[in-house]
Amino acid sequence: MPRSVLRGVKLLIMVVSNKRQARYIATPKGKAASLKSKLKSQKNKRMTAKGRLELRIIRIKSTWGSRIAEWFEKQKSICVTCKRKKDKAPARIKGQGRLNQLVIDHDHKYKQQQYKKSKTLLPRGLLCHACNISFGLIEERIEILKNMIAYKKKHG
Repeated sequence: MPRSVLRGVKLLIMVVSNKRQARYIATPKGKAASLKSKLKSQKNKRMTAKGRLELRIIRIKSTWGSRIAEWFEKQKSICVTCKRKKDKAPARIKGQGRLNQLVIDHDHKYKQQQYKKSKTLLPRGLLCHACNISFGLIEERIEILKNMIAYKKKHG
């Protein structure tokens, strides 16, 4: 058989196979098998730093959009306020939750979907858990920060 005919047969087999697989996944048994396979894959990825980062980027893409995910990948693993080095996707240690993970700091007047749809809007930076909580507690009000600085200077 000529090569072009063999290529055509291989393509036809792939199309039929993909259709069959799609029909199977649409069944309850297929959905369960597909979900089990995805969970096993995710569990394996969580075992390595590279895999955890890949899963985090996938989650960011679905929440924030691919443009923000690309932005996230380019950022250094340093908190923009305290300058501490943190992981973008650390291993979870029981009892610590996500304390060592950097989070995306964004202006709260915009929703995540607005970042996803916008071509120019970008988050402000990456913050560690402590800095992110601190900003939340002071409600991102500059006058409170100034008062805190003045208090610290006065009382050491």
